[in-house]
Amino acid sequence: MGAKISGVGTHILSIEGSKELHSTNHQIIPDQIEAGTFALAMAATSGFGIINDFIVNHHDILLKKMQEANINFKSSLINLSRLNKLQILSLLRLELIFIPVFN
Repeated sequence: MGAKISGVGTHILSIEGSKELHSTNHQIIPDQIEAGTFALAMAATSGFGIINDFIVNHHDILLKKMQEANINFKSSLINLSRLNKLQILSLLRLELIFIPVFN
């Protein structure tokens, strides 16, 4: 974009402007908590559907717990599909602790 940015990954981020900036493209990743909530809502209601832009490697622990609870799903790199509608789920305890991570 043209600006000089330093301090990425530290407590102080410095941005030095320039005479001219240029455009860029940037894609924001989907909210992990929201995507995981939708996945568990489908399971809890014995529903089925597809969650698009579900980044599977961001949800490895959640998907492991879903497998432990016998929740049948199919995942690709960016989608999660719930396969079967009716099934008895195992008990599952999940606790969410939000820890901000800045890279």
